[in-house]
Amino acid sequence: MRLSFILCALLFALLLSGKILANDEKNTLNNCQLTYKKCIIKVIDRIDAFYEKYEHIYDQCVENIHTIVDAEYQFASCQDQLNTCNQRYSSVSQKINNTKDITLITGDPNKYGLSDSAIQEIQNQVNTIPKLKSLLISRDNKLIFEEYYAFERGPKLHHIYSITKSIMSLLVGIAIDNNYLESEETLIKGYFPAYFDKESDFRKENISIKHVLSMTTGINFTDNNNWYDWSSFESYLRDDNAHDWILNREMLLNYQPGETWLYGTPNTDLLSSIIETASNISTLEFAEKYLFKPLGINNYAWLHDSSENYLGGFGLF
Repeated sequence: MRLSFILCALLFALLLSGKILANDEKNTLNNCQLTYKKCIIKVIDRIDAFYEKYEHIYDQCVENIHTIVDAEYQFASCQDQLNTCNQRYSSVSQKINNTKDITLITGDPNKYGLSDSAIQEIQNQVNTIPKLKSLLISRDNKLIFEEYYAFERGPKLHHIYSITKSIMSLLVGIAIDNNYLESEETLIKGYFPAYFDKESDFRKENISIKHVLSMTTGINFTDNNNWYDWSSFESYLRDDNAHDWILNREMLLNYQPGETWLYGTPNTDLLSSIIETASNISTLEFAEKYLFKPLGINNYAWLHDSSENYLGGFGLF
């Protein structure tokens, strides 16, 4: 009986070889995603350990700033692993560390209005700022002050965190100007059919791009603004699915879209996916075409999650 069962199973496999191949490909992708998520969790564990050990001890926190900076760049290493697993072989880390296009013309600080006493005052102020990575001062296109506190080897691409949100806002405006999006009043549900295929909260049905831009969606998520407690944002990072965090969570009971402002990074991640769907190219490619290259910006890298959704809320270097 066992032999006949095995033969039937083999015959069934041969008949459905195309389908099985497709499933194998899908499983390979899932394995890549799983590896990526494990890598991300290790990075977050490092950050957790840093906070637990140094966050409340100012001097040691400053002295060990390299630890947290190195952890930030490990996110890029995780994405490199994902790209390699998916046989893409593009290195985000290499882009981050490639500074060959950076040209900074230096000038005498005294000549450009920065006296020795002013420089000393700057240094005194710097010593009161925890986690400062670098400080550069430019005047009349001349670099007149340059110090690196966390980057021992000089300049490289810097993680700009939530300034990424401002870039996403620009890209949405560009998408409207170029008729990829009708307007900011457009409802988002058409861009995420998988998340609106069931009977859903009627408030979610009424979320527009404007609500996402202004963080007035009413979604039950907020980044905790207390530096010592980043539990919500950490959980979102560990989950590694920007869409689930905002479209699969229950909405706040007391808020309609547009009624209240609640700061939440996953909102802006939705904008990134809307840009990709509307333009049929990735957010990075869209930014390259319509923003970075026209402005002469050649050095940049952008992180995405394991499903290759570019992180609109914090992922840009």
